[in-house]
Amino acid sequence: MAVVVTRQIQKIDNVTDAILMEHSPSPFVSLNRTAGNCRSCGRPAGSSTNSNGIRKMKTRTVTTLLATCLLTATLAGITPAIGAGSHDHDSGTAVLKLNAGSKWHTDAALQQGMLKIRTAVEHSLPAVHGGTFTDDQYRSLGHTVEKEIAYIVQNCKLAPEADTVLHGIIAELADGVEVVTGKKAVDDRSKGVVHLIGALDNYGTYFDHPAWMPVATGH
Repeated sequence: MAVVVTRQIQKIDNVTDAILMEHSPSPFVSLNRTAGNCRSCGRPAGSSTNSNGIRKMKTRTVTTLLATCLLTATLAGITPAIGAGSHDHDSGTAVLKLNAGSKWHTDAALQQGMLKIRTAVEHSLPAVHGGTFTDDQYRSLGHTVEKEIAYIVQNCKLAPEADTVLHGIIAELADGVEVVTGKKAVDDRSKGVVHLIGALDNYGTYFDHPAWMPVATGH
């Protein structure tokens, strides 16, 4: 995943270089990179240092902004290239299915992230059932799930077929996050917890996570 993200950032750098070359901050100085000097039009050659410095600063700024936008889009459920990483899914809806009748293999990163999500959901259930879970607590739960989703996407490495199925699980989790954080307007945020539980149950159905137990709902 880290290698793919690095490649995407490099692509962003190339795009910003092209943009800034077309809209140079200095109309008087053009840089000759191969010769290591510059051609001046009404301004001393030494001024290219400041111009180049400004250009580099703007490049970093634009690159950072573009990368931030792409990462935000990933968490919002969109699948741009930077969000794919090791999860290079086909376009379209992921189908939850077994691997020729068997559960899909998992790795340590996926197990760790999903276990933390299950623990956070289980801890919330008594207050959710009792109607005492506050809006702030719902938001905190959603942010915890978002954090673990990001960890899974960044670190887990599965076979392409398993990864496609995992994409469906992550989409279910994202639906739950939208509700519990209030990003999706509903009359009852506890419906988001139901989404999260459904995603966790599907994970246990389709993925081989040793000692995995269904969410203890208390019902």
